[in-house]
Amino acid sequence: MNAFPRRLVTAIRMVVFLVWMAFVLASLYAVQKPFTPATGAALARTFWSALVPAIIALCATLLGQRILSALGLRANSRLEQALYGLGMGGGALAVLIFLLGASGILKQALLQALFAAGLAFCLAELIRHRPKRPRLAELPLPPWWLAAYLFWMAGLTLLVALAPPWGWDSLFYHLVVPANALASGSWPAPAGVPHFLYPSLMESLFAWCMAAAGDRAAAPLHAVFALGTAGAVYALTRRLTAGRAAWLGVAVWASMPMVFVLSAWAYTDMAQAFYLAVAALALAEWDRSDDPRWLVPAGALAGFALDVKYTALIGAAGLGTYVILKLLARKSSRQAAVAALARFVLPALLTASPWYMRNAVLTGNPIYPFLFGGPGWDAFRAEWYSRPGSGLGWDMLQLIILPWTATLGIRDMNYYDGQTGPMY
Repeated sequence: MNAFPRRLVTAIRMVVFLVWMAFVLASLYAVQKPFTPATGAALARTFWSALVPAIIALCATLLGQRILSALGLRANSRLEQALYGLGMGGGALAVLIFLLGASGILKQALLQALFAAGLAFCLAELIRHRPKRPRLAELPLPPWWLAAYLFWMAGLTLLVALAPPWGWDSLFYHLVVPANALASGSWPAPAGVPHFLYPSLMESLFAWCMAAAGDRAAAPLHAVFALGTAGAVYALTRRLTAGRAAWLGVAVWASMPMVFVLSAWAYTDMAQAFYLAVAALALAEWDRSDDPRWLVPAGALAGFALDVKYTALIGAAGLGTYVILKLLARKSSRQAAVAALARFVLPALLTASPWYMRNAVLTGNPIYPFLFGGPGWDAFRAEWYSRPGSGLGWDMLQLIILPWTATLGIRDMNYYDGQTGPMY
């Protein structure tokens, strides 16, 4: 038998084998029926849980860009414009939802109507502006190894995020607070549970996700803010290094195990990092352009960071210190320095005020339960929260070795669900 008939016989055998396997598999699934209507419905719900936070993020971004335009500002790149939009719009929508709860009318039907209105707004904005594709020169591709790593880790993160919630703090208060609010129409404030009175910008957005698609839609929204943080790291590093190390900055940031661990949970940490990073980006634009109007969104974004977690006070204070030092370095007149500082501080106070004013009214302490105590807070709880290993208090030895402890990720009584990794 020559070579040609031999190859023909081999090809026929392969075709017969493939046809037979297709017949066997089709027969198996015809009998076993792995995809029932219930399975299809579950997959549809999962898809909807991913789509809803994407629509909410898009709505926030487009609204925030409107706000930025109203201030007469426009970023240098589409990436930065989108980051400012997500920050400003997300914060504004969270304040709106918080006010609905404070008024006692935070119902699922109302938030579903708000979602429909937001979807219509998105479609109208996209049709009106018809956004163009970003130029490759504006968004250079990362190295192949970094692209492969980010793609793989982002895919795994999304899969975990779409699973039913199981993170400790998610089930303790991040999702319980919005669930109770949707059930009662107002934000819960039980005495003796201080976590329910923490700043809750993200919990407000979680309530919107939960009203439209259930509790599985909350974690993907947190993942969106993680993606925004990566974009802010890229933009900041590009500014500071003239573009030479932008993707290297993202690589170092993405080397932290906690980034992908926390991004997949309905937590708030990535949102806090996002708001502080974008506020720093706005200050970098102010420093570059010498346009004092950029201090307004910088202050507003710092205030929104304070609406995510109390601990954002450290970052916000650092940003304010940066403004003061820059004004001193420029040798600005006292009047000009005060005016510039007011452009930063007043928007920060305005955007941070809703949750802190609520606490002041309900408990007499804007940062309840810390420093000034309040209802349901006593000496025993204060002592318990400040014990060594809790992460609070003033143990000088622990403060000195904090960088080493954070790097090693030592497990203590209040173990933080992530490590920074050796790069830090």
